[in-house]
Amino acid sequence: MKEKFVSITLPFDANDVVGAEYRRLLAGTIAADKPENVVFAVSNTDPASGRGDLYVALGLASALDRLGWGVRFLDQTRWGEVLPPETTVSIAMLESYVPALMGPDVTRLAWARNWTDSWATLHYLQAFDGVLASSSAALTRITENFAGPAAVLPIAADCRLFRPRADRERTVDLSTTVNEWGQNRDIQRAVAALPEDITLHWFGARQNTANEYGSSVHRHAPISFFELPDLYSQSRFVLDDLTPSAREYGSQNSRLYESLAAGALPILNEGRGLDELGLDEVPVYSSPEELTELLTRLNADPEGSAALAARLHEVVIERHDYTARAVALVDFLARVRADSSANRVETGPLADLADERARRLVAEYHQQRLTGEAAHATERLALVQAENDGLRAEVQNAHAELTRIATLPAVRVVRRVKRLFRGRA
Repeated sequence: MKEKFVSITLPFDANDVVGAEYRRLLAGTIAADKPENVVFAVSNTDPASGRGDLYVALGLASALDRLGWGVRFLDQTRWGEVLPPETTVSIAMLESYVPALMGPDVTRLAWARNWTDSWATLHYLQAFDGVLASSSAALTRITENFAGPAAVLPIAADCRLFRPRADRERTVDLSTTVNEWGQNRDIQRAVAALPEDITLHWFGARQNTANEYGSSVHRHAPISFFELPDLYSQSRFVLDDLTPSAREYGSQNSRLYESLAAGALPILNEGRGLDELGLDEVPVYSSPEELTELLTRLNADPEGSAALAARLHEVVIERHDYTARAVALVDFLARVRADSSANRVETGPLADLADERARRLVAEYHQQRLTGEAAHATERLALVQAENDGLRAEVQNAHAELTRIATLPAVRVVRRVKRLFRGRA
């Protein structure tokens, strides 16, 4: 029987350098003497939030910072603020951001990393000066409703953060960090069919529920973004799962790039978009049976699978680091300014919409925060109640013992008391 328990070492201590840089960037570095100052409109600015749009924005911002740019992050609670006067570029990471509360000289870009149909049907999409899409298929869909400059800009990996660790052994055969968002996904059906001799360590699986996946699946609590490089450095294979909206347009996600950058071999449920990334050799499955067959074949040829991971690792290092994305963004920005300088869409009428949207998002944020605090208080109350119930049971047991002793003959009570005091002497 194959050993089911694998010791996984976390966290990744070397993240401190990149983590410190990210914290500096989140504090803001915009200055008048910078060649460009970019503001990223993101969901929030808490690195512990688990929000992909923030991590992608941080990866690109760090590369732009090395080019001398100033950066700032604007979370949803601050979308109603007018951008600093030094701002030269804004990048909307979410389709809910209205590009209106900024000066007329700010170049307004949208980065449609996912949710392509939502971006393509946005009634104020034309208010952006340029649009970036995650794949060629996504770009084709979005440009049905956008007449300005547009280009493909996939997400990437910060290869300073995601890299193989020489002091880690690949003791984890298969891992995944896919979150279960309360909906049925391909990974759930595929994992349920895994044989017992294939062990999966699932970080982010639902906790405190019956294990419907069987004994070969080990559940773990979600880990932080800064622990991912360490997990991937200890994994041979990383199971990915694209959502239906991402699959339709081949919008590959961060797990593909980051696991390869750390030396692991990802296994995907969708192959669309891989060829244009130069990653068409990445293993893909389309059914639970195919996943089992694929893993069996890869495990039977460890040298071949390691060589494949190494080849794809080099492709990511050369083509899919955020340094390359920053260079592509600079080129696209020049194209946008050349093409749209005489045809900028007036965003004044959108100011009221932007202000209304910002107020609503702030209200939703505070409602979610209060709901979270109430849930935490309820959980704490339940724990305290459980502790009280335990203490109450101890008191009742002690009272029952005293009652029993009180019914004993006096001589036996004396003997018990003497023994009690001798034991404490």
